[in-house]
Amino acid sequence: MKNSNIFIAVILLCTLQTDGFGQTSVVDPKPSFKDVLSLRSVRTPVISPDGLSVVYTVRSADWEKNEFDTEIWLARDNDAPFQLTRTKDGSSSSPRWSPDGNWLSFLSSRDDKTEVYLINPLGGEASRLTEHSEGISTYRWSPDGSQIAFSSPDSLSSEMKSRSELYGEFAIDDEEYLLTHLWIINVEPGKVSKARRLTSGDGFTVGSFNWSPDGSKIAFDHRPDPLITSSGNSDISILDVKTGSITPLVTQNGPDSGPLWSPDGRWVLFGTSMGAEFYYYKNRELAKIPVNGGD
Repeated sequence: MKNSNIFIAVILLCTLQTDGFGQTSVVDPKPSFKDVLSLRSVRTPVISPDGLSVVYTVRSADWEKNEFDTEIWLARDNDAPFQLTRTKDGSSSSPRWSPDGNWLSFLSSRDDKTEVYLINPLGGEASRLTEHSEGISTYRWSPDGSQIAFSSPDSLSSEMKSRSELYGEFAIDDEEYLLTHLWIINVEPGKVSKARRLTSGDGFTVGSFNWSPDGSKIAFDHRPDPLITSSGNSDISILDVKTGSITPLVTQNGPDSGPLWSPDGRWVLFGTSMGAEFYYYKNRELAKIPVNGGD
């Protein structure tokens, strides 16, 4: 009864509006469909390394172009928030601070493909860091800020390219797909860097990944293919960034994903079903494993 009274009070407040002269009138509590679509939404807040600023994205409806537009905003301690990017064509998303806090990176689709861009948090023009044939899915700064690792889908086969040029883009469901792999670039502000491939092959597709605290390794989850039927076959491996060697770390049954490093680099934390046979009916758990292997 108490909760019901609170709910009724909230509804009444939402339907009453006071004008500038203190007069109260009843307004329609039902927004239109366009009103709902026009609501701006704030997403992906990221705190700066010094803790004094927050960068985030704002999504809004562009009715002239009939699409949603996402741009990056920044709020500093005691200052009014301001819009940092103004992408004319496409959107800007996935903002991340460089480890020293001097730069902001983000993904933008302003040139047909999604690439990594760099901008000074004080403002100014953004510069492109990557020029990758298939675009960027997601990315992570190395701990020292000298490199960025990113994931990207493989290129279309010559057969699929020819077919796409003739008929348009399509794929046969559950038979045709692109695998995702890891790449790395050196970060040089104002310069497009050439990417180096870290993983390859048709035996797996890469999901989420994270750098080790010392920047020498990357933990990543992977599965045989991106099909939904393979979601329960994800495992975790460790990649040596310098040599490119890959060492399996978690290979038990069921899904194991989302690897994170402990601050001392001795453990990898991950989400898991702990080998449960009917994992899709169960809550996932957290587990940790020594980085050199073990239980």
